[in-house]
Order: sequence, then C-alpha cells, then structure tokens
Amino acid sequence: MNQKLHLLVSNDPVRPVMSNALLTKDNIVVSNFFALVAHSTKEVFSEEFIASIPDGEWLVPEIALKSMSVNKSTYFIENGVLNITKKTGQKESYKLLPNGGNAGKYPPFEYVLPIDPEEYKLAHIGINPKLLSNLQDAIDPYSSGVALYFIGEKNNAIIVKTLGSSLKEYKAIIMQVQFEY
Repeated sequence: MNQKLHLLVSNDPVRPVMSNALLTKDNIVVSNFFALVAHSTKEVFSEEFIASIPDGEWLVPEIALKSMSVNKSTYFIENGVLNITKKTGQKESYKLLPNGGNAGKYPPFEYVLPIDPEEYKLAHIGINPKLLSNLQDAIDPYSSGVALYFIGEKNNAIIVKTLGSSLKEYKAIIMQVQFEY
C-alpha cells in the first residue's frame, strides 16, 4: 500500500472511533472530520489481502496503517488479527475491531461522497497546505498534484482528485468548507 492513509486519521479523543480506518472487502475509508478519503480495496491492496478480509466492517488502527504504508511490508488478516511484516523482518499484529462494537460506529461515509459531483467556480480559496499535502499522499503519493472541484448548493464541500483523472474518479472530499467573501 503506497497511499499514506494514516495522515488523515483523526486524533480526536472525544470520537475515538475516528482514530481508525474503516475497512471492508470493498473499501477503505479514513477521515479527520475535515477531509475524507475513500479507496476501493482493489486500488490499494493485493487480491490475497482482500481475500483475507473477514466479512463485515472493521476498524484498523492508525498505527497499523502507518506500518502498512512502509515500502516492502507484507500483511494479511487471520482470525481477526492484522499481521504485518516489515522489510526489516520486524513483525507486528493488530486486533481488528468490529465497526459498531465497543470502539463505536464509523459514520456512513457513502452519504458524504456525492454520486454526481458538479463543478463550481470561485474567485479564491485558502487551504491549509499541510492538509492538501496529506490529502495528496493519502490519495496517491506519486501523483503530480491534485485538482479541486467545488460542490453543493453553496459550494460547501470540495472534491479532491489527482491531476489527470476524471472527475468521477475522485477519491477525497474536504467537508464543511467555510468561505470568506
């Protein structure tokens, strides 16, 4: 996994469920309440790893995502435990928690991502460069940049996609944007 999804995991102690990624056989999702990144598992993981994902929705800790993003690390899930072997041979194991269990319920990300995004134009915008850099690394660290598209009746969200991809291939959204006029 080359995507650095751990960069967009929340560290809000009030909502500990958001300090994890949501993993299913179909998607992996991370959010820090300001932005959300959703990937198809087929885009991020090998077929072997996807086959090892148990049915249902699972929470993956941020530290496990960080270890998975290290080059040449291998990983698989067995009996609800994510096993990671780093290039150095160091092994790590993380218990996956069921979504909705004691750790809490991850919000339904499908309602945040628009099905048919529309493009809007604005005169100017200010974005934290660290957030934008983290978004690019979480989407595709090898891309040459990202494009921003404004959506919603009041342009209150921004779709983020890599340069060269179509608008329907977006992977992230910056939520609850407040503009100064």
